Amino acid sequence: MRQQLSPSPFLVVSRHPSRPRAELRFATLGTPGGRANFSIDGVVRDVPMTEVRPGRYEGAYTIRRNDNFPPSLNIVSSLVANGQTMSAKLNQALLVDA
Repeated sequence: MRQQLSPSPFLVVSRHPSRPRAELRFATLGTPGGRANFSIDGVVRDVPMTEVRPGRYEGAYTIRRNDNFPPSLNIVSSLVANGQTMSAKLNQALLVDA
């Protein structure tokens, strides 16, 4: 019997996007043993996430000087496991200093 993918909350573990070289760290939960990544629209795509313990995936992105983080920014994680793919949109706002 094929196991279904688990629901996947996607959240920011740490965020300081107001300065270059700051690190954004993300975490998502899902089916253990899969492959996960995240994308930040217009900034970076398919950044790998590491399974740090069964079913918990974490990844990071270091902000570059010319990165642009508009208020309506979409950040999405994807998990592939058991032949299925599931995506989850970040449900927290990134606060960016002007």
